[in-house]
Amino acid sequence: MTCRCEYDAMPQTHPGSAQPRATLRAVKADRLPPLRAPRLLDQVRERVRYLHYSRRTEQAYVHWCKAFIRFSGLRHPKDLGAAEVETFLTWLADERQLATATHKQALSALVFLYGKVLQVSLPWVAQLERPRVRRRLPVVLSREEVMGILARIQGRACPAGTAALRHRHADQ
Repeated sequence: MTCRCEYDAMPQTHPGSAQPRATLRAVKADRLPPLRAPRLLDQVRERVRYLHYSRRTEQAYVHWCKAFIRFSGLRHPKDLGAAEVETFLTWLADERQLATATHKQALSALVFLYGKVLQVSLPWVAQLERPRVRRRLPVVLSREEVMGILARIQGRACPAGTAALRHRHADQ
């Protein structure tokens, strides 16, 4: 269960001090106040601001919620479930070929939408397939490959330093 800190209005006195001091107390996620905004995207903004997320996070989450709603034929997300979320995320990965980090951002936005805004239980989130980061090996040319390339461009205008590289290689 996630918690967030909230400023406690009840001042407490610190031991050894006559001055009252304010404390922070944890507020459970199920104790979120009711949303006042009538429209869904305004509710997303309201909840993001209540939880003190950054403006950029707010913009990104609203963007991905909008994209999901449009992808789903303008149906309300509470009428949709795991299959639609998985179809949307698969479409992002396969058709749009999003980077892994962007895919994770879209997933986080939808988890936020369902968990914090619609307050729907998400047991199916654990079964969603997460994107994997592909490790890429750097391409490094051997000395022989570099010399072969330089030999092919010898007749053309050579970049600066090519002659020096050839002389240095010849000395070895």
